Amino acid sequence: MSDLGALLTEIQEARSRILQAVEGVSEEQARYKRSPEEWSIQEVLEHLTLAEESILKLVSGTINRLKAGKSLYSGEHTNKGLTIKEIVAKGPAKAKAPEPVQPTAAIPWNELRERYRAIDRQLPEQFRLFEEVDLRSLLYPHAFLGVMDMHQWLELIYAHAQNHLKQIEAIQQSPGYPPA
Repeated sequence: MSDLGALLTEIQEARSRILQAVEGVSEEQARYKRSPEEWSIQEVLEHLTLAEESILKLVSGTINRLKAGKSLYSGEHTNKGLTIKEIVAKGPAKAKAPEPVQPTAAIPWNELRERYRAIDRQLPEQFRLFEEVDLRSLLYPHAFLGVMDMHQWLELIYAHAQNHLKQIEAIQQSPGYPPA
């Protein structure tokens, strides 16, 4: 299995765990917040959906720009050779999500879950496109993690899902979480 094939499997497994965690969650449970400052499960899933859609669009768009001979980001690769775990560790401990991936809680719960599931159906085809180029040579800056290559951006999907799965599980285990 290629490096990208292994990464696709990891991403699919992480996303599957997210979907399992939200399976059977009612609208009331989805909207429950442990505190006014914290996100609900619905907001976490919306954020994940927006972030993953954005990352996949960024990687696909960068590849399309390359194929079309258009200019690409050419700054210094400040995270060259680092794993996503190392990149995240040197980033801010807690960061506010950038505006484009901030949840609004405006998407109905069932529609949101379906939109998250739809990403799974697109992943294999998108990863075939990604195999056509050297993702490590294509760069773009992250809002607070620095310049990353496209492979690192895809690794971020996995790491990000893992992080937010813990958040969903913590919400579900909190004392005030509504019963099923």
